[in-house]
Amino acid sequence: MRIIICLCVLGGALSLTQLDYEEEIEDVNDENHEFDLLSAAKYLKQYGYLSENYTITSLQEKNYKDDILSQAILKFQDFYDITGDGILNNETIQLMKKPRCGVQDHPEKFTIYRDRVKWKHNKIRWKFLLGSWLDQKVAQKCFEEWARHTNLSFYRNETSPNILISYGRRYHKYSKRCMGISKCPYDFDGRGLVLGHSHYPDGVNEGAEPCYEIHLDIDERWDRNITNKSIPYGYTSLYQTLLHEIGHSLGLFHSSANPSVMYSFYNDSRSKLELEQDDIYAIQSLYGKPKRFNVRNKKVLNSPTMRTPTTTTTTTTDVISLNPPNLCSVNNNIDRILVVNNHLYLFYKDWVWVISLNKKRIEPPMRLKDYIGIPELNFHDGGHIYQRPSGEIILFHKTKYYLIDSTNFKVQYEQPIENMGLPKISSYKVL
Repeated sequence: MRIIICLCVLGGALSLTQLDYEEEIEDVNDENHEFDLLSAAKYLKQYGYLSENYTITSLQEKNYKDDILSQAILKFQDFYDITGDGILNNETIQLMKKPRCGVQDHPEKFTIYRDRVKWKHNKIRWKFLLGSWLDQKVAQKCFEEWARHTNLSFYRNETSPNILISYGRRYHKYSKRCMGISKCPYDFDGRGLVLGHSHYPDGVNEGAEPCYEIHLDIDERWDRNITNKSIPYGYTSLYQTLLHEIGHSLGLFHSSANPSVMYSFYNDSRSKLELEQDDIYAIQSLYGKPKRFNVRNKKVLNSPTMRTPTTTTTTTTDVISLNPPNLCSVNNNIDRILVVNNHLYLFYKDWVWVISLNKKRIEPPMRLKDYIGIPELNFHDGGHIYQRPSGEIILFHKTKYYLIDSTNFKVQYEQPIENMGLPKISSYKVL
């Protein structure tokens, strides 16, 4: 084995950017490799179709027949809609040799991990350990897509994440601050077959601060594009792979539906950034639909960012009495404008409009105090908001400044403005 290592120095720190392996032995996914019954048995055992107690040494005998192995092959063929009768045919072999997720299959048609594997809260913190700014950007985009379809909020948190993403190589360990320092039982295999794996929120590692890990094979040639452009030949989409692994970390099984995001195998022709309907149904069955505000009826439809209406015979809540302003009538009086993640945010007094620049779609206006979670927030009376080059959003309001997560506009922390070295006064107004 010859190892080629390329190193670069970024900002004074040594960073490993590429490690290429040139193997002198054949890999299982090599097109010239003879994928026989022994190879198939190892594969089916690795991905959950054969029992851990199943022995494979006798398969080296010529013309060996095994009903258990035939049933496992048939189960694999049935799950992926391959024509077959338990015989290891060419179509089955070609699928087994494709790059895929390292998490085991569960050959049921429904995609939910049923036994206690669901987050008990809907605000989940994440971190990409030693990830570059491009890695962070890809991860943020992935979490945004899952949040768009269900009642979950995701926050980037560098100190106490619930989901920790990291790169690993072949034999690798868990992180000491997440799942301990023991060896991860799922080794990587170098470039080309197992792309990544993750852990379900199964309750095993839960405590006061539950944390589960996602591992990505560093030896893959990762493309970090987050547009609909096609991926260069020989590269693997980090976005598509991580979007899939996050699905596992939220409690989803593999899907047999191609081109579902939760399909086990990597689809190099898939450039779509959105979840498929199969994925949406699965995640919503665990956590419900995203909660939105119905402007016409002036009521909350399961909204996580607004208080649920309380109905009595004499009182109404803030939500029921809302009278949203008309954007066309206030467009010359907008207080602040912010562009983040291909969305345009228009702030007027204590309201905000969110406009998708890609889909040219405008969402109904929302109350700032509900959308961001800061009481009495009103840019008409002062304050300022901007985005750092690193992606975080900084908001100044009265005597404090806030760090806002750009994936969901929720407050990560707040500090007095004098902590920035400014003099202490009763209020700041940034013009």
